[in-house]
Amino acid sequence: MSECCFCPGSNHASAALTRRAGWEDGAFFVTPSIGALAEQHWLLLPKAHVPSFAHLPSAMLVEAERVLRMHMSLVSQEAANALVFEHGMADGENGGGCGISHAHLHILGVPPHLELGLLPEPDDLFTWTEIPESLCLPRRQPDIGYLLVGYQGVFQSRPTPFVESQYLRRWIAALLGLDQWDWRTSGDSLPLASQIAALQSVHALPSLDPAASTDEH
Repeated sequence: MSECCFCPGSNHASAALTRRAGWEDGAFFVTPSIGALAEQHWLLLPKAHVPSFAHLPSAMLVEAERVLRMHMSLVSQEAANALVFEHGMADGENGGGCGISHAHLHILGVPPHLELGLLPEPDDLFTWTEIPESLCLPRRQPDIGYLLVGYQGVFQSRPTPFVESQYLRRWIAALLGLDQWDWRTSGDSLPLASQIAALQSVHALPSLDPAASTDEH
Protein backbone atom coordinates (compact mmCIF):
# COMPACT_ATOMS: atom_id res chain seq x y z
CA MET A 1 0.00 0.00 0.00
CA SER A 2 1.79 3.09 -1.25
CA GLU A 3 -0.14 5.46 1.07
CA CYS A 4 -0.10 3.41 4.29
CA CYS A 5 1.92 4.92 7.13
CA PHE A 6 2.79 1.46 8.51
CA CYS A 7 3.76 -0.37 5.31
CA PRO A 8 7.49 -0.78 4.57
CA GLY A 9 8.31 0.98 1.31
CA SER A 10 5.29 3.27 1.53
CA ASN A 11 5.43 6.58 -0.33
CA HIS A 12 3.45 8.22 2.48
CA ALA A 13 5.35 10.84 4.46
CA SER A 14 4.60 8.99 7.72
CA ALA A 15 6.31 5.81 6.51
CA ALA A 16 9.13 6.73 8.90
CA LEU A 17 6.90 5.18 11.57
CA THR A 18 8.14 1.80 10.41
CA ARG A 19 11.63 2.82 11.52
CA ARG A 20 10.57 3.29 15.15
CA ALA A 21 10.14 -0.42 15.83
CA GLY A 22 11.36 -1.46 19.27
CA TRP A 23 11.08 -5.15 18.36
CA GLU A 24 10.45 -7.07 15.15
CA ASP A 25 10.67 -10.45 13.48
CA GLY A 26 9.89 -11.64 9.97
CA ALA A 27 6.13 -11.03 10.15
CA PHE A 28 5.42 -8.50 12.94
CA PHE A 29 6.82 -5.45 14.65
CA VAL A 30 6.10 -3.63 17.91
CA THR A 31 6.43 0.12 18.33
CA PRO A 32 5.54 2.68 21.00
CA SER A 33 2.19 4.34 20.40
CA ILE A 34 1.99 8.02 19.56
CA GLY A 35 -0.12 9.75 22.20
CA ALA A 36 0.46 6.93 24.68
CA LEU A 37 -2.24 6.37 27.31
CA ALA A 38 0.24 4.71 29.69
CA GLU A 39 3.98 4.52 30.26
CA GLN A 40 3.87 1.21 28.43
CA HIS A 41 1.63 1.61 25.39
CA TRP A 42 2.76 -0.43 22.44
CA LEU A 43 1.32 -1.25 19.03
CA LEU A 44 1.67 -4.74 17.58
CA LEU A 45 1.45 -4.69 13.78
CA PRO A 46 1.75 -7.23 10.98
CA LYS A 47 4.20 -6.24 8.27
CA ALA A 48 1.64 -7.40 5.70
CA HIS A 49 -1.06 -4.83 4.95
CA VAL A 50 -4.37 -6.17 6.25
CA PRO A 51 -7.31 -4.22 7.74
CA SER A 52 -7.52 -6.35 10.91
CA PHE A 53 -5.73 -9.19 12.65
CA ALA A 54 -8.72 -11.40 11.84
CA HIS A 55 -7.77 -11.03 8.16
CA LEU A 56 -4.43 -12.79 8.69
CA PRO A 57 -4.02 -16.33 7.33
CA SER A 58 -4.54 -19.00 9.97
CA ALA A 59 -0.85 -19.76 10.59
CA MET A 60 -0.01 -16.06 10.91
CA LEU A 61 -2.93 -15.53 13.28
CA VAL A 62 -1.57 -18.23 15.57
CA GLU A 63 1.86 -16.59 15.43
CA ALA A 64 0.29 -13.19 16.17
CA GLU A 65 -1.29 -14.67 19.29
CA ARG A 66 2.10 -16.02 20.38
CA VAL A 67 3.75 -12.61 19.90
CA LEU A 68 0.85 -10.89 21.67
CA ARG A 69 1.11 -13.20 24.68
CA MET A 70 4.85 -12.63 24.83
CA HIS A 71 4.39 -8.85 25.03
CA MET A 72 1.56 -9.17 27.54
CA SER A 73 3.98 -11.18 29.68
CA LEU A 74 6.58 -8.42 29.34
CA VAL A 75 4.06 -5.86 30.58
CA SER A 76 3.29 -8.10 33.57
CA GLN A 77 7.00 -8.28 34.43
CA GLU A 78 6.85 -4.52 34.89
CA ALA A 79 4.27 -4.82 37.73
CA ALA A 80 1.27 -3.86 35.60
CA ASN A 81 -1.70 -5.63 34.05
CA ALA A 82 -1.81 -5.94 30.28
CA LEU A 83 -4.83 -4.40 28.57
CA VAL A 84 -5.28 -5.16 24.86
CA PHE A 85 -7.66 -3.59 22.37
CA GLU A 86 -8.25 -3.40 18.63
CA HIS A 87 -10.76 -1.93 16.23
CA GLY A 88 -10.66 -4.43 13.38
CA MET A 89 -11.91 -3.12 10.06
CA ALA A 90 -14.07 -4.82 7.48
CA ASP A 91 -13.10 -5.34 3.85
CA GLY A 92 -13.07 -2.01 2.05
CA GLU A 93 -13.55 0.06 5.22
CA ASN A 94 -11.62 3.31 4.99
CA GLY A 95 -9.41 4.35 7.87
CA GLY A 96 -10.88 2.40 10.77
CA GLY A 97 -11.74 3.90 14.12
CA CYS A 98 -8.57 6.02 14.25
CA GLY A 99 -7.97 6.92 10.61
CA ILE A 100 -5.39 4.17 9.94
CA SER A 101 -6.23 1.27 7.63
CA HIS A 102 -3.37 -1.05 8.70
CA ALA A 103 -4.17 -3.59 11.44
CA HIS A 104 -2.70 -2.67 14.83
CA LEU A 105 -3.28 -4.03 18.32
CA HIS A 106 -2.80 -1.81 21.36
CA ILE A 107 -1.01 -3.29 24.40
CA LEU A 108 -1.06 -1.15 27.56
CA GLY A 109 0.40 -1.60 31.00
CA VAL A 110 -2.34 -0.45 33.40
CA PRO A 111 -2.56 -0.40 37.22
CA PRO A 112 -3.33 -3.88 38.65
CA HIS A 113 -6.35 -2.48 40.52
CA LEU A 114 -8.04 -1.16 37.34
CA GLU A 115 -11.61 -2.39 36.92
CA LEU A 116 -13.08 -2.28 33.41
CA GLY A 117 -16.69 -2.64 34.45
CA LEU A 118 -19.14 -3.13 31.60
CA LEU A 119 -17.60 -2.97 28.15
CA PRO A 120 -18.83 -0.09 25.99
CA GLU A 121 -21.75 -0.61 23.60
CA PRO A 122 -21.57 1.55 20.47
CA ASP A 123 -24.91 0.24 19.19
CA ASP A 124 -27.70 -2.18 20.07
CA LEU A 125 -27.14 -4.45 17.06
CA PHE A 126 -24.64 -6.86 18.63
CA THR A 127 -23.24 -7.97 21.99
CA TRP A 128 -19.80 -8.84 23.34
CA THR A 129 -18.78 -12.52 23.13
CA GLU A 130 -15.95 -14.15 25.04
CA ILE A 131 -13.26 -15.68 22.83
CA PRO A 132 -12.37 -19.33 23.68
CA GLU A 133 -9.71 -19.49 26.41
CA SER A 134 -6.99 -20.95 24.18
CA LEU A 135 -7.24 -17.98 21.78
CA CYS A 136 -6.67 -14.22 21.96
CA LEU A 137 -7.90 -12.95 18.62
CA PRO A 138 -11.22 -13.28 16.78
CA ARG A 139 -11.48 -15.26 13.57
CA ARG A 140 -12.66 -13.45 10.50
CA GLN A 141 -16.27 -12.50 9.94
CA PRO A 142 -16.96 -11.34 6.38
CA ASP A 143 -18.03 -7.79 5.61
CA ILE A 144 -18.15 -6.41 9.14
CA GLY A 145 -15.64 -4.85 11.51
CA TYR A 146 -15.22 -5.67 15.19
CA LEU A 147 -14.02 -4.40 18.54
CA LEU A 148 -11.65 -6.47 20.71
CA VAL A 149 -10.78 -6.04 24.39
CA GLY A 150 -8.51 -8.35 26.39
CA TYR A 151 -7.83 -8.02 30.12
CA GLN A 152 -6.84 -10.35 32.95
CA GLY A 153 -6.79 -13.36 30.66
CA VAL A 154 -10.25 -12.79 29.15
CA PHE A 155 -10.65 -11.67 25.54
CA GLN A 156 -13.98 -10.46 24.20
CA SER A 157 -15.06 -9.22 20.80
CA ARG A 158 -18.20 -7.84 19.19
CA PRO A 159 -19.08 -7.09 15.58
CA THR A 160 -19.76 -3.46 14.80
CA PRO A 161 -20.67 -1.83 11.48
CA PHE A 162 -19.41 1.60 12.56
CA VAL A 163 -17.85 3.32 15.58
CA GLU A 164 -16.66 6.85 16.17
CA SER A 165 -12.99 7.66 15.69
CA GLN A 166 -10.79 6.24 18.47
CA TYR A 167 -13.84 4.87 20.28
CA LEU A 168 -11.93 2.42 22.49
CA ARG A 169 -9.05 4.84 23.12
CA ARG A 170 -11.55 7.38 24.46
CA TRP A 171 -13.19 4.79 26.72
CA ILE A 172 -9.85 3.56 28.13
CA ALA A 173 -8.55 7.09 28.65
CA ALA A 174 -11.64 7.79 30.79
CA LEU A 175 -11.01 4.63 32.84
CA LEU A 176 -7.46 5.83 33.48
CA GLY A 177 -8.62 9.33 34.42
CA LEU A 178 -7.03 10.98 31.39
CA ASP A 179 -8.43 14.00 29.58
CA GLN A 180 -6.31 13.50 26.45
CA TRP A 181 -7.21 10.52 24.26
CA ASP A 182 -6.70 11.70 20.68
CA TRP A 183 -3.34 10.45 19.36
CA ARG A 184 -3.35 13.20 16.73
CA THR A 185 -3.29 16.05 19.25
CA SER A 186 -2.02 14.67 22.55
CA GLY A 187 1.65 14.47 21.56
CA ASP A 188 4.23 12.44 23.49
CA SER A 189 5.35 13.04 27.05
CA LEU A 190 8.61 11.17 26.36
CA PRO A 191 10.90 11.55 23.34
CA LEU A 192 10.24 8.78 20.84
CA ALA A 193 13.86 7.60 21.02
CA SER A 194 13.47 7.12 24.80
CA GLN A 195 10.28 5.10 24.33
CA ILE A 196 11.94 2.86 21.75
CA ALA A 197 14.94 2.36 24.03
CA ALA A 198 12.61 1.48 26.91
CA LEU A 199 10.82 -1.14 24.79
CA GLN A 200 14.12 -2.60 23.67
CA SER A 201 15.38 -2.73 27.26
CA VAL A 202 12.28 -4.66 28.34
CA HIS A 203 13.12 -7.25 25.69
CA ALA A 204 16.61 -7.49 27.17
CA LEU A 205 15.32 -8.60 30.59
CA PRO A 206 17.16 -11.79 31.61
CA SER A 207 13.88 -13.55 32.44
CA LEU A 208 12.58 -13.16 28.89
CA ASP A 209 12.81 -16.27 26.73
CA PRO A 210 10.85 -15.65 23.50
CA ALA A 211 10.92 -19.33 22.59
CA ALA A 212 9.35 -20.25 25.92
CA SER A 213 6.27 -18.17 25.11
CA THR A 214 5.06 -20.94 22.83
CA ASP A 215 4.32 -22.91 26.01
CA GLU A 216 1.41 -20.57 26.71
CA HIS A 217 -0.65 -22.14 23.94
